[in-house]
Amino acid sequence: MIDFFKVTKEIEFEMGRKLDSRKNYPRIIDIDILTFSDTIINNINLELPHPRLHERKFVLIPWNEIDSSYIIPSFDKPVSSLLKNVKDISKVRKLNIVL
Repeated sequence: MIDFFKVTKEIEFEMGRKLDSRKNYPRIIDIDILTFSDTIINNINLELPHPRLHERKFVLIPWNEIDSSYIIPSFDKPVSSLLKNVKDISKVRKLNIVL
């Protein structure tokens, strides 16, 4: 798991992400690991499942389309249940990309 985390950080830096200790600052790329199997991690570098995934419709809506019954570790609830209870009022829309 730690190797996977390191790879995502390397990708971010190779694409131009700068080291910055501020939260939610503008950046060129941000790779979030939402879950990793049934792993629960809570340390200074990584928290799994992602601590705010249950608050974000842009995460839950597509995840619900892929696997609505997936049980999120530490929440112990399926994605569909988290989506039903999300307070996020933002609009999420699917883009149809034609190649």
